[in-house]
Amino acid sequence: MPRAKLDSAPGTPIKFTANNAADPSGRKESPNESIMKLIQEAYSDKDAGVEMIAKQVGLPEIIAPHRKTTILLCGNHSSGKSSFVNWYLGEHIQKTGVAMETAAFTIITQGSRRETFKGAASLEFWPRLATELKGVRGVPDYLQTEFSVSEERKFSMINFIDTPGLVDGHAEYPYPVEDILSRLAHIADLVYIFLDPMGKAGCKRTLKVAETLVRSQELRSKMRFFLTKADTLVDALDRQVRPMTPLRDTKPIS
Repeated sequence: MPRAKLDSAPGTPIKFTANNAADPSGRKESPNESIMKLIQEAYSDKDAGVEMIAKQVGLPEIIAPHRKTTILLCGNHSSGKSSFVNWYLGEHIQKTGVAMETAAFTIITQGSRRETFKGAASLEFWPRLATELKGVRGVPDYLQTEFSVSEERKFSMINFIDTPGLVDGHAEYPYPVEDILSRLAHIADLVYIFLDPMGKAGCKRTLKVAETLVRSQELRSKMRFFLTKADTLVDALDRQVRPMTPLRDTKPIS
């Protein structure tokens, strides 16, 4: 299994990456992985890297491209987050429609064999995540990492973070869900917001989280919105009226 880690050069943001050289099974890097590895080395070389040269000539800080793209998946309950992961990987790795009380924050990454790390093992495996979520209530009990051998699409270049579905009303989670989502959004490279306006869970809580995130200039450019289950709308009138009905009392995001 590739020993995934979080690269950290002094003064630079720390992001999810994977060190395939540590894979005891000898799994070969994909061409994309090899290219990104060479690019990152060209930036981070201590003697003649782009970052070092920029610093020497007084240019603004230059940060090496990440070897993997980390995508945070947020959305209301049963909005299709886990189904999207399963579709992208071409295998049923994530359970769908999981009850709110038992749903975990799950990192899905590529490995040389199918395996699951839970709680403390996940925090040890992702030290940057452990630092970001240190002391947050409920994290050790509701965090896990799923390793998949999938070679579908560009999965070798991606880490997904699947999150518990958000439910409207006074539902209580065994962890501060909004706080954790905000922390993860700052770690991620992209934030996908899934909305199912026709679902029983509603979208108000999801939109409230999205509104909080979008107020940050840093996070705004990362965010992408997806209206799920649009294929269940029968005609043009449905497409205009039904999705908006549960949102009629929701404050627009400006």
